[in-house]
Amino acid sequence: MRHVYMILPPTVELLDMVGPLEVFRVARRFGADLALHVVSPTTHIETSLPIQITGVTSLPTELASGDLVIIPGALDEDLDFRGEVAQVIVRFLKSAVNPKQHEVMSICSGAYLLGQAGLLDGRTCTTHHALTDALQNEFPKALVQTNRVFVEDGTLYTSAGITAGIDLALHWLAKHYGEQTTIQTARHMSLYFRRSSHDPELSP
Repeated sequence: MRHVYMILPPTVELLDMVGPLEVFRVARRFGADLALHVVSPTTHIETSLPIQITGVTSLPTELASGDLVIIPGALDEDLDFRGEVAQVIVRFLKSAVNPKQHEVMSICSGAYLLGQAGLLDGRTCTTHHALTDALQNEFPKALVQTNRVFVEDGTLYTSAGITAGIDLALHWLAKHYGEQTTIQTARHMSLYFRRSSHDPELSP
């Protein structure tokens, strides 16, 4: 059983969270042995819609080899990624995540927390097209790619904004559980097509 931990900052872009989680939830219907966890240092999370998230569980005390940690985007990266809740997440990433044993994924501006934890240093990565310059400026050791739906660098996976998280989740699923499971998942979700890491982020 592989555990997936969606770690929520104090505010979250809702589709950043539910898009990848829905991919993994559906994939379990087709044989993916995934245990899904929504965790946070806080029990009260604001979202991009008039919906509040409550009742999430605490951060795990440790990660098992092969576990996946996901950081979704926040509503205001300058504000929400510098507060105490965000810094608890950063400290967890620094202490619990071993890139040789664990996989890490960010959606949209979630890459900022990975950067603060040093997980982008020397790694290719991406984020929402409106934030790539700022991400590169704040974390000069990161190798930020522009106009990419998602980027994979070893055990690090980063995506552009919003719906790109679904594409990245499908890519990760194909890598670990094969094309057949991924095709069945995409069809069940009525997805028109899957974008690859080489596709541009911006709509034509």
